[in-house]
Amino acid sequence: MKYRFAVMDDESGLTVGFCRDMVGLTADIMVETYEKVMFEQFVFNEEFIRNIAKTKQSISNLYIAILDDEEKVIGSYYFHLPESYIIHKQNYNKENFHLELTGMFETKPSSVDLRLWEFLKGAQPHENNIWHTFSLKKSDPDG
Repeated sequence: MKYRFAVMDDESGLTVGFCRDMVGLTADIMVETYEKVMFEQFVFNEEFIRNIAKTKQSISNLYIAILDDEEKVIGSYYFHLPESYIIHKQNYNKENFHLELTGMFETKPSSVDLRLWEFLKGAQPHENNIWHTFSLKKSDPDG
């Protein structure tokens, strides 16, 4: 199974975990004054779990990373949580864990940005005129 997104802890530099699908990357789901992101079938990274078992660490500043077809980071968005998120031991090994975080994006990706990331995930360098469907205008946060 190829993962499309990763959550990376800003403080430790470790990858918290991975998922194939998420909702809310364009900051379109609001809870009061914060944006909500939801990671479907989230899988925790074993190295991160080993680290928090020792340090009892929580997360508050993180990056939501976009992965290419080879599961390498091709872009990321900084996401700040107003309150630390504590990872409970019972969630480590859940196969269908649904991770929901509420916070603020430093920069909000637009729908055009997401189309570009989607395109770049599997783009081959030998393709010609690959940019013709994208707008020349600066990204519009409303799409």
